[in-house]
Amino acid sequence: MTGKKFIDLIIIGVLTLITASTAGIYAYSEFMYTRPLVDESSEHLSLHQNLKNSMPKEGLKIEKIAVNIKSESARLRYLELSMQIIPFALKHKEILEKAAPLIYDRIGQVAGKMTPEDLNSISGKILFEDRLKRKLNEDFDDQIVREIYFTSFVVQ
Repeated sequence: MTGKKFIDLIIIGVLTLITASTAGIYAYSEFMYTRPLVDESSEHLSLHQNLKNSMPKEGLKIEKIAVNIKSESARLRYLELSMQIIPFALKHKEILEKAAPLIYDRIGQVAGKMTPEDLNSISGKILFEDRLKRKLNEDFDDQIVREIYFTSFVVQ
């Protein structure tokens, strides 16, 4: 190794010690240590309690808003809606309230790109909700919006 007997003995001793300790840790974790059993009832209760505390009862209410939507005909078409945005956590509700002007702007942008025929269908409403939710979460750089509930959705 190095050519010096004393240093070679120290290196061999350190390597032997490392090997023995690694083997000991492996033997302990495989043969002696047992994981504690999970008590399902207590875990279920704690999970339920955590969800109850972290889930907001209500979110940001968007009162009636009218948005012009593109139309093939000369007739003016618009979407009139009111909705409630439910955040993932209670702390996110305050963020949504502060960003209300941004939310109104995003509603106009997303709805303005869709046709009245799209918005009149069930799949179009789901698509509008998904696009709006995705756009808002991108704007916040975090998963803040959990659900969007439409309380009024009228295409005229």
